[in-house]
Amino acid sequence: MPAGNHMDSWDGPSSGRGQAGPLVLGVPWPVPPVLVRSAAGLAAALEVHLLCAFVDPASYLTEWEPASALPAASLDPAANEEATYPAAEVRERLEEILGNGQLDWTLRVLNGDAARR
Repeated sequence: MPAGNHMDSWDGPSSGRGQAGPLVLGVPWPVPPVLVRSAAGLAAALEVHLLCAFVDPASYLTEWEPASALPAASLDPAANEEATYPAAEVRERLEEILGNGQLDWTLRVLNGDAARR
């Protein structure tokens, strides 16, 4: 994957045993720049991909619901910009902090509720 190609997914090491996987960073909201820069520095030092993961608490996985409880979906659903707001803001903030093309990183938006202390 070319450096800074942060919109594509990371599919793991391409060959051989013993290659390190990605450095996974759980990104909270709001995004703390010092945390992201520290993770980026560690990923660069280890020469591994930085995988940033953001858990969107406003969504959930419908496939975990019983089949009878799955809601019907429109073939032409209206866009809900509010639903993508937190993830879009996280992506923009990460791009500001990490830049475009300087480091190999991706953002994964996960559904559910992040564990709390």
